Amino acid sequence: MKTILLIHGQWVGGWIWDGVIREITQNDEKKCIGEIIVPCLPGHEYNTSYDRRRISTDHYVESSVTKVQVNQLVDVTVVVHSFAASYLSRTIEQIKESVKRVVVVGGLIPSMGRPVFDFLPTMLRFGTRIFGPVEKGIAPPAHLRRKLMAHRKEESLVSEPYLPWVEPFKDSYYPDNIDFEYIVLGKDDIFDRRLQLKAANLLPNVVTSEIEANFLGPLTHSKEIGRMILGKGTDMVGRSGFKSN
Repeated sequence: MKTILLIHGQWVGGWIWDGVIREITQNDEKKCIGEIIVPCLPGHEYNTSYDRRRISTDHYVESSVTKVQVNQLVDVTVVVHSFAASYLSRTIEQIKESVKRVVVVGGLIPSMGRPVFDFLPTMLRFGTRIFGPVEKGIAPPAHLRRKLMAHRKEESLVSEPYLPWVEPFKDSYYPDNIDFEYIVLGKDDIFDRRLQLKAANLLPNVVTSEIEANFLGPLTHSKEIGRMILGKGTDMVGRSGFKSN
């Protein structure tokens, strides 16, 4: 049986995948999905027992892979959203014997030696530095709160622990025996389309597709993303290919 590991991005929680999970379970016609794992990263949603000032990328990776390791799961599809792609390499390395497939949803993979913080929109970086980032974290942009209110309570968004965003990127472990797919969120204004395409090109033999969604794509376009995770997306093209809508 296959396992799907859904890792949420910044400011949100595991709830961002609720619609995707429904789509997967309703359309798993061959009943080949044995388990769907949705970790809640430290400092997000109900996982608030950590000192936010000390949360690091190591905490994120550990929270993401623990259940796969403990249960010795195999045939795992790892799905990462936005910021979670920045530590995808470390995640894969921890469970390399288990991972068969990776799907990246609008994720950023920074240049070697640079932190993800450098790639945030200018005003967001500026505001974060002014208002005490170590203590308060990186607050979600106001426009994102407004967009979310139509789908979810505003309280579902949280400020991001700061340290993972300023750790220099230093890992590039993407084995070519894993199938990589990248879903570009064409209207994302956090990590724009150009950054996403650069990230996709870092993955070996990647299949790339695009949907007209913003950062909240897993919530607003759950049907399309769910079908792509199941391998039923109509926009998927050949290896290293790209097709825009």
